[in-house]
Amino acid sequence: MIWECCATAPTRLNTVLLLRMPLLSLGLPLWIAECTDAPARLVSALFVLNTGAVMVFQVRMARGVTGITSATRAVRRSGWVMPAACAVFALSAGASPWAAVGALVAGAVLLVVAEASSGPV
Repeated sequence: MIWECCATAPTRLNTVLLLRMPLLSLGLPLWIAECTDAPARLVSALFVLNTGAVMVFQVRMARGVTGITSATRAVRRSGWVMPAACAVFALSAGASPWAAVGALVAGAVLLVVAEASSGPV
């Protein structure tokens, strides 16, 4: 009974963290097209950046996860980095095209860190 209670919070957090894929594939393209002055072709570049960086770094970042304690630490870190990525994405609204591109690339890098540090799911 106690284990079931404790398991619900990490499960709920992981559910929120799994929203990174719809964020990247649906939310971010709409955000770029509707709310920023960044070129629409940036969406493709951000997909390539995300895919390549996760392929290169996910195994390295997940190598330190060896048990429940380190897994909890990794998910907690991912839980802090993902909202930071969203905040950086928000900075792109109303900015000049170059500033918007910079904010979007920085946010995408943070999203990679969040995705890679949460481990393979």
